[in-house]
Amino acid sequence: MTLPFVLRCAVCAVALALCLAGCHDSHAHDDHVHDDHGHEQDDHGHDHDHDHGHEHDDHGHEHDDHGHDHEHDHGHDHDHDDHGHDHHDDADIHFPLEYQQKVDFELAEVTSRRLRPSVQVLATVQPTSSGHATVTSSFDGEVSAPDGGIPEVGATVRRGEVIAYVTPRIDPGEFSRIDSDLQAARATVERAERQVQRLTPLVESGAMAQRYLDDAESDLAVARAELSRAQQRRQQADTAQHRGTRGRVAVRSPIDGIVTARSSVDGGFTTTGASLVEVLDRQTLWVQARIPEADLESITDPRGLWFNAGASEVIDLEVGSGGRLVSFGDIIDPRTRTTTMTVQMQDPPPNLRVGATFRAHIYGQESDQVLSIPRSAVLEEQGLDVVFVPTGDDTFERRVVELGITDKEYAQVRQGLELGDTVVARGGYYVRLAAAATGEIGHGHHH
Repeated sequence: MTLPFVLRCAVCAVALALCLAGCHDSHAHDDHVHDDHGHEQDDHGHDHDHDHGHEHDDHGHEHDDHGHDHEHDHGHDHDHDDHGHDHHDDADIHFPLEYQQKVDFELAEVTSRRLRPSVQVLATVQPTSSGHATVTSSFDGEVSAPDGGIPEVGATVRRGEVIAYVTPRIDPGEFSRIDSDLQAARATVERAERQVQRLTPLVESGAMAQRYLDDAESDLAVARAELSRAQQRRQQADTAQHRGTRGRVAVRSPIDGIVTARSSVDGGFTTTGASLVEVLDRQTLWVQARIPEADLESITDPRGLWFNAGASEVIDLEVGSGGRLVSFGDIIDPRTRTTTMTVQMQDPPPNLRVGATFRAHIYGQESDQVLSIPRSAVLEEQGLDVVFVPTGDDTFERRVVELGITDKEYAQVRQGLELGDTVVARGGYYVRLAAAATGEIGHGHHH
């Protein structure tokens, strides 16, 4: 049984409207594509008018044909849209010369150079064992300032300089404790001196690694510093005993450095062992790297380490040149499963803060010649390493690369570039912006 003519027309109109709406929502066509759809609609509209008297099944068959034509056009338009986008590797990205001249922009050639394999670790800047001192009073008593006042935070002090005076209150048992501390400090120094004497000929003959002697010398320096403090406390006690509780005892800085903390005021009261000021020697610092146990096999003969001290500054502490290997730990921390490598550096830059933690790279032997590019040329996009290669004076293409060794300012290229290729070494970010813009810089968007 056939549907009434008016009902058949209504069904046909609804189906056609839904089809056209789907086409319109799925694609953003230009005028040419819309004209094609309009032509198809006219053809199907003609079939619809011609078939007014036919059964509903035949009319449904005509709609199936219309759907088929629509799917064919949709696939063609989708291909056209893909070629219009500029995120493909083979698509040129336009970045005009006038814009290149206004920003930090530089090209670099892919070259062959020797790079040092390294292991990336976490490292921390620390004072040396004798480069940080907490200046304390050996007695309970009243604090008074020297002529120049108690040094403020940031002030520079010299070894032996008077930090403050303390009028002591000493009981008889205090002298026994001071004598005991002095004897223990002397014994520790004697043991450390014997250890250095024992290791020196073994290291010189090659029977033992240099780092063992370095560790022993470091222990000796710490022991001597403690002995100096014990002797100072004994001298202060003797002075106080001769003068009675009315005499002042000078409290002096044991090292050269700058004052990093102050806990005392003129006229205040201090207790035995309480901090008056803290002094830090910034001229010599340690960089302590924590090495995971699993990476130790890759660092059998460490030659140094490098790290970024700022946005562009790289510090390279090469053993025997810019740094001294203080220790390369033989003990694994049972909790963190790491060991410590300590390298000493002289005259660190002002922006390198004590206590700062960063990523460092421990290296050994140099590698063979490898293809390399500046690290500044590499950008990360969705987990991929990407560079931009010029294809003309103001056109570029996006290139995915596989990197290998990273050594200071350079990175090895394993895949994606060849010797003699050119990359954007500085300013790649601006090229990426041009690629991502809906309209290229200086030009309209075109397909």
